[in-house]
Amino acid sequence: MRLPIAVLALLALPASAQAGVVGLEGTQLVYRSDPGEEVKLLSGYNGDGVFFFSGRGVRPGPGCGGTEGDVECPPAGVAGVTLVTGDGNDTVAYFGHLTVTMTLGAGSDRFHGQAQAVVADLGPGNDVGLAETTQASVVGGEGDDQLDLYVEDFHKGPSTLDGGAGDDALSLHHIGAYAALPGGLRPGRAAPVAIVCGPGADRWSAGPYDLPGDGCAPTLTGITTKTVSRPFRDGTRTAPASGSVTLRRLDDWGRGRERIAHGTFPARSGPLRVSLKRTAAGRERLRQRPRLPVAVSIETRSGRERGEVSFNSRMGT
Repeated sequence: MRLPIAVLALLALPASAQAGVVGLEGTQLVYRSDPGEEVKLLSGYNGDGVFFFSGRGVRPGPGCGGTEGDVECPPAGVAGVTLVTGDGNDTVAYFGHLTVTMTLGAGSDRFHGQAQAVVADLGPGNDVGLAETTQASVVGGEGDDQLDLYVEDFHKGPSTLDGGAGDDALSLHHIGAYAALPGGLRPGRAAPVAIVCGPGADRWSAGPYDLPGDGCAPTLTGITTKTVSRPFRDGTRTAPASGSVTLRRLDDWGRGRERIAHGTFPARSGPLRVSLKRTAAGRERLRQRPRLPVAVSIETRSGRERGEVSFNSRMGT
């Protein structure tokens, strides 16, 4: 589980109360905040086999029980969970199965969604949050948003990460055993994620087969992840972009460590051709192990836009 930013915020609830009602509407468990409230809500599916909704002033509606602030709902007939808040600076977290839909309205909101599918419409404001799922639609709306999406091996999609207008930071993380292996990210193994940057000075990071689009810094196509070399000859820029290529030693946990080699490239389009210079640590590591596993980072720049393609690979010839 990634850093539960929404849960951490919930640990410091203010003295003022907030209120809302959760109940069964058709096949959806729906939480609706009362007008004018700043919501702090922790929800999910627990080990007792019931849905729970915790937060000051949360009240049970149709199909649910418990006491104010600690509501429980049985799973019978439930196909999904919907969380609707208003125009406050809301903090919302959901950890469970099925599909969670979050509509958070205006305000600088914080969210954490971990579910089979996550649909989040964050509205205007400087929003921060993350989703962990196999299928996602996360839309930041107007404002300077910081959004993270974690997708597992064999992510089925379709998924979209959309920052909307504003200076956004959009980070897509591929996790799982295959993603951590050198060459583990391959075409067809997982559905690509579409990234929409929109107007503003945006920064995105993603895997080699994801699809940065409108408003994003140029990416690269045709990357092969099996091996890389210091005469770096992999991928084609989709538009003119300058940038850099960095190789770091890959540890046993699939994380990049000390820098092995680095090089920069000018603002051109077409095939990427970079001569990478080894570091002192790189010379020693490659002497000991010529086919060293490495973490690869390719950064691109175009105007105020920034992008990064990253994957794990192995040094070749």
